[in-house]
Amino acid sequence: MYTKLSIEEIKEKLKNCLSEERYIHSIGTMEKATELANEFHCDIQKAQIAGLLHDCAKCMDIEELGRYKNYFEPFEQISNKTWHAPVGALIAKQQFKIEDTEMESMFCNCSRLRVLNMFKFEAKEVK
Repeated sequence: MYTKLSIEEIKEKLKNCLSEERYIHSIGTMEKATELANEFHCDIQKAQIAGLLHDCAKCMDIEELGRYKNYFEPFEQISNKTWHAPVGALIAKQQFKIEDTEMESMFCNCSRLRVLNMFKFEAKEVK
């Protein structure tokens, strides 16, 4: 068990914190993650949860996201364009009760990879 919440409970909570467009995107991501988990014989529930929660902080305003800055790695503080990623990792654990260490690690590592990819993209644009 990765969370105390069912997939349906996670969906209901997400409806309250995401825009309709972002919610639909998250449902679509969950569906694609389910397809991929089936195809590659991975844990389907884990894939569904990851797909649903990948943008769980995306609709928070910058001021609200900034309240979490003390949890950020130094390089994550540089650009507020990606603050939703590390905050999302915290919210997945705190509000959506993710209890699986592999999933916690996945949320944190994915958020840091997004930040590093953004640095690479912006460096290419400047050059």
